Amino acid sequence: MLLYILLRRYRVSLLTSSLSAFFLLITNANFAVWPKVNHFALMVLLISLTLAAIPKSWAQGFMVLAFGCLVASYVRPEMYYAFGICFVISTVLTLFRERTLMNATALTSLALIAVAVGMYVGYPLGASQRSLMAFGQHFSLNWQAWTNDTSLSPWTDWQQILRMNFGQVSSIGQAALNNPAVFAHHVVTNAVNLPGLLVSTFALHATVFLPFHMRSIEPYILLALAVGGLLVGRKAIWPRLRVAMRTEKRFLLLVCAVCSVSLVTCLVIYPRAHYILIPGSLLFAVLAVLLDPFKDRHVRWPHAMVIALVIVAITPSVVNLVGPLPRPQPTLNAIQFIRTL
Repeated sequence: MLLYILLRRYRVSLLTSSLSAFFLLITNANFAVWPKVNHFALMVLLISLTLAAIPKSWAQGFMVLAFGCLVASYVRPEMYYAFGICFVISTVLTLFRERTLMNATALTSLALIAVAVGMYVGYPLGASQRSLMAFGQHFSLNWQAWTNDTSLSPWTDWQQILRMNFGQVSSIGQAALNNPAVFAHHVVTNAVNLPGLLVSTFALHATVFLPFHMRSIEPYILLALAVGGLLVGRKAIWPRLRVAMRTEKRFLLLVCAVCSVSLVTCLVIYPRAHYILIPGSLLFAVLAVLLDPFKDRHVRWPHAMVIALVIVAITPSVVNLVGPLPRPQPTLNAIQFIRTL
């Protein structure tokens, strides 16, 4: 719902907004990704991006997003960096482009809120040991893949693996300084794995048009339809894309401020699905804004109601997610069935 509202706020057509929100609803990014606190952080950011479009002032727009990133940082600590980026951008805009009393007051209030919350609740980046643990465990996963050494567990022996490669370290930055070559190898490995994991997180979805046993085929069918649609409508879409790159520059910069931090996290730590959730969803929104194929089509309310009813009608059930459930069996058959698994 929040993605739909965001896209409508940025003048995406009703049909594209509906289909985009529905597709995000049924993807693995929604159903299969845990922990769900990442979805809560995404909700906060979607609300913030929607509200950031209301003020005409760019500085105020970045302040709204900065506040949203501050809230989200108590769910995903790396969002505190995004808060810093948005705060710096709004400060520069206030000092050099939009010198108004309202902007100065809002910026000062935002700074005071961040300091007060940090003093009484704690600063999100204060949990450096948790960050080191996340880096150590995921570096160990890559190290195990490089060396094929299964004598050590990446989850329980990560400290030993970290000492073997970086020595005694207390932060990610110190690890990068102690052994830049191995750290760069880790980052490059994550960069190579990122596109595949991004596709598997967002392309795989509950079956809508095909039976469950053909679930793996449906993403390719939809991809072929999307590519075919872009090729057929390229004469109308590409000029619109160039116009959208100019008219939606503010939205693109707002998304970049958030996604840049999330993508760095994926490269430095690991491109796990719950790290990919936020940048993948926002990049999905960017594609909808820039490549809206129904931009010039006006949909009346009766048509909108039909679209809504169709989406509700084809929303997948649990069978589309996990396949047919086993039929009830007598106790002995049930025991034998379990043993065969």
